[in-house]
Formats: sequence, structure tokens, C-alpha cells
Amino acid sequence: MKFKIIFILFNIVVLFSLAIITVMPVFMLGGEYGALFWSGSWYYVAAFLLIIVAIDSYFIYNWKLFTLLEGEQWKELEIYLNSRMKPGKVPPGFIVRIMINASMMNGNLAAVERLGVRVREKKPALFRKLLLPFSLPVLLESNPEKMEAFFKPYINDGAWITYLYAFSLLLQKKSKEALLPLTELCGEKIPPVLLLLTIYSLSAAAENPEERKCLEEKKSKLKTEYTRETFNLEREKERSHVIAAVLSKLIDDAVNWLFE
Repeated sequence: MKFKIIFILFNIVVLFSLAIITVMPVFMLGGEYGALFWSGSWYYVAAFLLIIVAIDSYFIYNWKLFTLLEGEQWKELEIYLNSRMKPGKVPPGFIVRIMINASMMNGNLAAVERLGVRVREKKPALFRKLLLPFSLPVLLESNPEKMEAFFKPYINDGAWITYLYAFSLLLQKKSKEALLPLTELCGEKIPPVLLLLTIYSLSAAAENPEERKCLEEKKSKLKTEYTRETFNLEREKERSHVIAAVLSKLIDDAVNWLFE
């Protein structure tokens, strides 16, 4: 309903503004000079109208999509978007993101995985951009070997990806291999929640004082800057981050370790 109201109000405001702009030269310059003015400037109005038609056409084409989104009708939305997807083709990035969200809301991990395979094959750059959402089926499957294989080719594509790769190694008890990416992350400027996960995981991989140096420095820094309560406020900021939500139990353990 809100979407329809916004669409109608947008068109009313735009058309009213266009009408004022169109008649203003006539009122200000008179009929003869107004007509002369528009004889050399009519293409501005034509271009404006074309832009409005293009915007309206876009919204009308996606009317059902926006209506289902507004109503949070995830099942119907997933079915609708799949029906719009042409065989062998990949829709635009924002549609792919919506498809992932709809499938996740429906608990359809298999659909996310299938979509990921298609996007990785047809649009590898888009797959890399949406790597974290596409990793959800792998993370929830709790298969460390599969996690390692999934994240390894993209280890330098972001701090969260680097961490998840290292985490997959720790789950396989490959502490020595996990040590390097965790130590590198520890030395970078990363969000507090990810930093806590990094040093908490590093505490399981580091064995000698040199390896634990960054860990101890960052642990002391976090304890100085935050209390348990203020750190939980930082967690609230990360609530929209899908990986932080999946790893919430691990974050709970890390918070307890930090403030024990």
C-alpha cells in the first residue's frame, strides 16, 4: 500500500511541477513571447517526459516485485523471481540479492546454492561481490572441508572472508595453516566484532609468545575501550551482517572469553 501511495504521489508532484514550468513563461513573458520561448526549448520538456516515462515503466514492470517485498510474502516472491529468470541467464545484482534473501527467509538453502553455481559460472564478478550471502548454505552445513574449498580462492577479497577461511582451518585442527591469515587480520583495522573473533580464534592457534603478541595487545585494547555492555552495543550494529548472525554463538563465547 505504501509503495502505491508513493508511486501516485511521485507522479502527481512531477506532473504538477511540469505544468508550472510549462505555463510560467507564458505568464511571465506573455502569450507571444512565451510561445517564442518554448519554440526553442520544447525539447527540454520532451526529454523530461521521456525520463518520467522511463521511471514509471521501470516501476510498473517491477510492480509485483515491490508489492511482494512490501508485504513480506517471501514464498510468493521466491516463486515469482524464479519464474522471471531466463534459462542460462543471470538477473541484475539487486535482483540476485533479493532472491538470496527470499530463499533464506523460506529456509531454502538449496535454492541459494543453485543460484550461486549459476552466478559463479555466468557472472564471476557478481559472485565475488555477493560471496558472503552465497556462503550461507556452506556455513550452515557445518562442513569444514567444504568451507575451506569455498573460501580459499577468495581469501584476499575481504576481512570476513579471510576470517572464515582461517576458521574453516581451525575446525579441521589445521592450526598452523590458520595462524598466518589470523595474524594478518589481527594487525589490520577491522570492526570490533570481527577483531574479537580473530583474536579469540588466534588464541587457539598461537602457541609461543611471539605468535600471541598481537593477540594480547588487541585483547587489552578491546578491554580498555569496551565493557561487556558497550561491546554488546557494537554487536547490535552488526545485527544486519548476515555472517555475524550465523556466528552469534561463537561471538557469545568470544565475549565471555574477553570479559571473563
